[in-house]
Amino acid sequence: MQDEVINRINEILKKEKMTRKSLYENLLAEGVVKPNSEKFVNELLEYSINSGLINSSRIIKFKKRKGRLPEIFTIEQLTKLFDEVDRPKLAICMWLGFFCGLRIREVCNLQIDDIDLKNKLIFIRNSKNTNRSKEGYGKDRVVTIPDLAINPITKWLEIIEGGKWFIPSMQDVNKSIRTKTIHEQYRYLMNRCNLSKEDYTTEYRAKNHGKRKDMKKTTYKLRFHTLRHTYASYLLDKGVPLENIQRALGHNQIDTTLIYAKVRDTKTKQFINNAFNMPMKLVNNDSQLNNYRVERIEPKKQDVNINAEEILKQRLARGEIDLVTYKRLMAEINPENTVNVIVQKKENFN
Repeated sequence: MQDEVINRINEILKKEKMTRKSLYENLLAEGVVKPNSEKFVNELLEYSINSGLINSSRIIKFKKRKGRLPEIFTIEQLTKLFDEVDRPKLAICMWLGFFCGLRIREVCNLQIDDIDLKNKLIFIRNSKNTNRSKEGYGKDRVVTIPDLAINPITKWLEIIEGGKWFIPSMQDVNKSIRTKTIHEQYRYLMNRCNLSKEDYTTEYRAKNHGKRKDMKKTTYKLRFHTLRHTYASYLLDKGVPLENIQRALGHNQIDTTLIYAKVRDTKTKQFINNAFNMPMKLVNNDSQLNNYRVERIEPKKQDVNINAEEILKQRLARGEIDLVTYKRLMAEINPENTVNVIVQKKENFN
């Protein structure tokens, strides 16, 4: 099995350079490996590279910065972007990116038939992985359209007057728009709004007009995908449960969604501020600072349960407790408003 995978990887890399992610997706599409085996492929790649069985120079390496939190747009930045955008196709793409949390490829591949305005839903087909030649490859999900986004989508459908694609190509209405086109228009808008800040540059070799050349890829801090990050963070700020945000984003694991709990950790900020809202004698009696008085803010009785619930949410976000333990403890704190976890588990198995 391992020898077969290694041989196929070498055959693929002879044709063109690829990232590890692309290698895994190709192997999955060809049926060489089974679904959900990305960890196995990565471990096999590490072993094969260290053993000299695979030429590591054929694998494109992008800089990964572990522990980094995703960038988020501020309200002021979003307002500036939507005020300045003057290309209708880019505007509606950005609208879906922020108000529905869609990836750029999901927007470009969106078909008119996949939009249900009556039920306010968008059906996303083949998310991320677009090759479905093998069973289990590609992911679907349903996304809710907020009321605020219904009117712009309705007007856009009236403008394009039918067809197959929600965002048709610039050259051919029978084809969907390319992601490259949206990226280029988006980058031009970011430059115009003075929001285009480089994050890092990756150097690699690739064919360009038939000749192999040294290329550079610049990655920016505020990308189109930042609209999706902002969407998730905004939902979390408004109290939407992590499980619902996970489903809206199409994440397989809730651990992926938990990153947004670190970005929008407003409760920790509140706890720290409240902790220092008490008299503290840090200076001499004759200091001018003693003229200023810090009043202690006493917590209200009804806030006790709320604080306990927030502490549990923070523990869940940090990975200190799992989801089942979280629900059980929430049930003990507030049994009247929490569904029994055991009952839920039984219903799930029925």
